[in-house]
Amino acid sequence: MEISLERAGRFHAVGMKPNGHKCASMRTRTYPYFLKIDATDERLTKEGFVINNESIQSYFDKRWGVEAGVWDAVSCEVLAITSAKEICAMLLKQGVSVQRVLCRIRGSNNAWVEAICNPSEVN
Repeated sequence: MEISLERAGRFHAVGMKPNGHKCASMRTRTYPYFLKIDATDERLTKEGFVINNESIQSYFDKRWGVEAGVWDAVSCEVLAITSAKEICAMLLKQGVSVQRVLCRIRGSNNAWVEAICNPSEVN
């Protein structure tokens, strides 16, 4: 059986050092995101989850947000690609039968950038 989990939120990139290729306008420090995880019920976490959805916000806060420390800005595309790959890898490491992870990041002019990672694309 197929199962999906969706979560939206935002992260505050307080430690980001802006540069010429940062996501969105130079003033932007808060980034909305949308994440969708498609899996099967074949293998879930030991608690029976695809993922504890609270850990999704925790990922964004630690990787890009208030807990990330100082980091050089990247494009919206790199934010979405990196997040999709890292979350997919995290699920695979937990043994979840993930099929794909979709990550959207909103940048300038309400444009959404979307990246989709399949397990075969995780290094």
